[in-house]
Amino acid sequence: MNKSRVRQLAMTRRKNWSERLFKLLNESLEMEFMDFITQFQMKHTIMSFQSIEKNREVLMDKLNATLMDLGHRLAIPFVLPERLQLAAYLVDPSLDPNPV
Repeated sequence: MNKSRVRQLAMTRRKNWSERLFKLLNESLEMEFMDFITQFQMKHTIMSFQSIEKNREVLMDKLNATLMDLGHRLAIPFVLPERLQLAAYLVDPSLDPNPV
């Protein structure tokens, strides 16, 4: 089975989850992640992503905020359209994503 087929099957499965199951799975993942990430004494640059909620991807906003609160640098991937190349940008926690 190729990568594209595996992704398609996974997305179909996730989209069939109820809201309750989706919320429970995300909460469980958050708890596991917190247990894992708080073990690191040194600060790291960590590659994460921004979720596409309609695709039922893991909700990353809270986890990403926690990483930055703990002093880690956060990198988010994006595609350079002119080169069709994957790149990353560092999130600047000093910028308010929700200006008044």
